[in-house]
Amino acid sequence: MTIEMESYPEGARQGIAEHQRKIKALLEEETAICDDALEGQCDQNRLDEIHKEIAYRESQIEKLKGYLKP
Repeated sequence: MTIEMESYPEGARQGIAEHQRKIKALLEEETAICDDALEGQCDQNRLDEIHKEIAYRESQIEKLKGYLKP
């Protein structure tokens, strides 16, 4: 998504929705990794990456919300 599109309310809404979809997928991946950890297999590096990406996407959502304010 381009900066120009994100700076409009509809583009911001689309950007927020995309970030939310990706966060949901990341949380599902995190759950799968944690389930594997119960069986003795844990990919801590990937969990760390997931947490960083979720934090980044949440910050982007907050930024995009600024374009929705009247």
